[in-house]
Amino acid sequence: MKDKRRFVRITPLPSEPVEIHLTGQGLFDGLFIDVLHAKDISEGGVGVEVLHSFKGCDLNQEVELIIDLPGIGDPFKAKGRVRHMMRSSASGGFFGVEFAEIAPVDLSKIKKYIHDRVSEGA
Repeated sequence: MKDKRRFVRITPLPSEPVEIHLTGQGLFDGLFIDVLHAKDISEGGVGVEVLHSFKGCDLNQEVELIIDLPGIGDPFKAKGRVRHMMRSSASGGFFGVEFAEIAPVDLSKIKKYIHDRVSEGA
């Protein structure tokens, strides 16, 4: 079976999570989501773990992100769209966000983080 992914996707170390702040119009009843952890990340987007329901979150919904990569400088902003959602329990799961707008300097931070993790054997 051929992998259809365009980008290398890595899983952050549990001891060094990638933190994601996420907001969106009507997202989770309009509440700002404090700090979520990335399940995985690539140059194209991020999978985000949630411990609550997806109420108010729709596919293709625009979201704003603040991404904090461990060991790779200051947190930065990006915009994206929710592309898929998967429930892992009745009260939570994860969803994928495809990056729609990200500054080139911040994309280079993601590339460096991924390169470093691959070098570590991720």
